Amino acid sequence: MRSLKYVLVASAILIFSAIYIASALIKQDKELNFVTPVTQFVLLTQEELSNLAYPVRSIESFYLASNAVSKEEFDNYTAVLFEHFKPLAGVAYFGNEIFTRKAPLFQTSSGIDESTLEKAIFHATNVQTLSQLPVGEALTTPIFNEYGHNLIGVFYNMPDSEGILLFLYDFEKAFRLVLDNEIAEDFVLNEYINGKPYLLYDHISKDRLSLDAYVTELDFFDRSWEITIRRQFSPEQYWYLIIPLLSAVIAFFIYSLHTYSVRISHLHNEKSEAIEQLRFAQEKIIEAEKINAMGGLVAGISHEVNTPLGISITSTSHMRELLAELEADFKKGVLDSQKFEDFLVSAKDIIDLSINNMQRASKLVSSFKRVAVLNSDDASQTEEVDVVSVITEYVANYRVNSDTSKILFTLQLPSSAIVKTYPTVITQILSYLTSNTLIHAIKPDQEQCEITLTLTPSGNDYEFMFCDNGIGINERDLKKVFEPFFTTKRGAGNAGLGLSVVYNLVKSKLDSDVHYDSVPGEGFCISFILHDINKQEGV
Repeated sequence: MRSLKYVLVASAILIFSAIYIASALIKQDKELNFVTPVTQFVLLTQEELSNLAYPVRSIESFYLASNAVSKEEFDNYTAVLFEHFKPLAGVAYFGNEIFTRKAPLFQTSSGIDESTLEKAIFHATNVQTLSQLPVGEALTTPIFNEYGHNLIGVFYNMPDSEGILLFLYDFEKAFRLVLDNEIAEDFVLNEYINGKPYLLYDHISKDRLSLDAYVTELDFFDRSWEITIRRQFSPEQYWYLIIPLLSAVIAFFIYSLHTYSVRISHLHNEKSEAIEQLRFAQEKIIEAEKINAMGGLVAGISHEVNTPLGISITSTSHMRELLAELEADFKKGVLDSQKFEDFLVSAKDIIDLSINNMQRASKLVSSFKRVAVLNSDDASQTEEVDVVSVITEYVANYRVNSDTSKILFTLQLPSSAIVKTYPTVITQILSYLTSNTLIHAIKPDQEQCEITLTLTPSGNDYEFMFCDNGIGINERDLKKVFEPFFTTKRGAGNAGLGLSVVYNLVKSKLDSDVHYDSVPGEGFCISFILHDINKQEGV
């Protein structure tokens, strides 16, 4: 009787243990084989959909960087986008004048014929009123069908009155590329309108049993869709239900654990491969962004230099015409003192204008050179210096040599800060930041703008902070302050390179990260860690 009791107790313990283990295995199987892969898959899918916004930003940068875009340039640029973004079916450009919004100035397509493109553009423009498009925001149309193509339109009103773009995406092609796979074999995509679901796309195996589902949202520009991915019941999951019935069979139990550990290892390997593929895709995207940034830099340099050179050429041409008129009057014997005096006045003005613009072009070229700080000779020598002395000497020289009293310096410095660094770079950074404050920060009713220079110990290094109490920078412009050629005072002759050079100096020469913040109406602050090169090199 006692042995039977022991057996019953042991059997009960074994059965309850088997039930507990089976329940835990089922939960872990769901987490490893369904929830985790599907979660990663949804994140990758959302990233793919987000990447479809790249053509919008790319063409926007193309238009903003160009004075005028021809039909040939438009077709060549969009051809590259069609090659890299297969779901992109068509692109149309509407000018910024009211009469050009009735029909696009330029249009091109890939994967659909011209008549389908025209029908799709007509349908999209009837759905969305172009005159009501907000600037800088992408608005989508409902999905519509044209000759067997399920299309969705994306309107984008470019800043600076550059015009309106319409992008047509092949909806089914986009989702076939990212959703038809083993992870998400069965799924339904719905859009809720006024609280009611409308089916957009599905891929259902109706002959298979579904246990449960994973529901989440996908964003496409200004639209939000609900995706439901069903988990399929696989034969392997029967084993977890049989475990309580076969709890006495220890060998089978051990075999099941071994099989499960192998599956975990296999899933881990698959996850590592997926992460590696994701890293490769991210590197490709970064390369594409670098190419796009280089195109904007070249366009900016061309625009900035061409303006003063164009004025100089025009002035010189006008001077040649005046000389020709003077020579003709001289040969005819009708040159009098009044005409000669008029010529001298005009010639002096023209020469002054040409010299000023040539000097401006020369200064711009010098500014462009400073952007490439990695090869700068005057910023290549390191010295062990007292940074406090470098800062105070700069402030003293500025007070003596500056022809304005608009800047008031406040210093919050320790007694000394000995580090091995680039003193010339620190002086250049101070000069650019002070110049930026003088040009952009002073309020209309502000007699003096206060600049606070702070140096604080931070471990083996020092944190440097530059703050002013000027007009500040709004949130939209704050994101662009370090971009080359970005300036809020283009008409005043500013090239927009000051803060870009500061950023490059801090990153490339001082090997530090730039931190910045601004509150409109209260001022602008920028800070970075000033490393001691001796301690970084382990000297």
